[in-house]
Amino acid sequence: DAGFWSAGFKWVPSTRTVFEASAGHRFFGPAYSVLWTYQSRLLKYHVTYREVATDASESTALTDFVPGQLQADPRAYNDVLRSIDTYDPYVAKQLDAGLDLTLPHTQLALHVYDLRRQYVNFTPLGNSDSTRGGEIIAKRELGWRDHLQLSAMVDTANEVSGYRYRDYRYQAEYTRDLAKTLQLSLVAVHFQRAGSSQYSSDIGELMLRKSF
Repeated sequence: DAGFWSAGFKWVPSTRTVFEASAGHRFFGPAYSVLWTYQSRLLKYHVTYREVATDASESTALTDFVPGQLQADPRAYNDVLRSIDTYDPYVAKQLDAGLDLTLPHTQLALHVYDLRRQYVNFTPLGNSDSTRGGEIIAKRELGWRDHLQLSAMVDTANEVSGYRYRDYRYQAEYTRDLAKTLQLSLVAVHFQRAGSSQYSSDIGELMLRKSF
């Protein structure tokens, strides 16, 4: 039932550059946020840093990656493949950066992140852990009906419990527009985990999408 407040500013030195910063107090600790973005005709990038006190509802751990499941957990930080075991409450320190390059018939994207959790209540094994990783995505228009997307992701988790994981995920997706509102997609995924537990899986999926 604690109060919270935040104050900041937004600076736009040019039509392409935006800088935002804020500071305040949330739950049991201070909160900070800094965002820098740049966008031109071909290039867009952003760098974000946040530090915020986190309550129990945001630190609830979710399920591990399930072989046969293509989607990353959307509720984990930045589509991390595997949600980590957390001990609430904690202060989350998040650094996130991304770059997008748009070329004729081709799009390239790079995303990296680092999330560190500093627990308020000391545990027997320590009071902090981290999750970090990155992803690269390439999209190519093979024709006015055919599209190809390739992506590779690596995610590393160092848990306060002592477990260490490194996940690799490679995906290829080919899409063909059968009609204006009808698409056929073929997706292939290879997933591999190393560290405290080890396994790998290969997944194929054929999808027919209809929009209305």
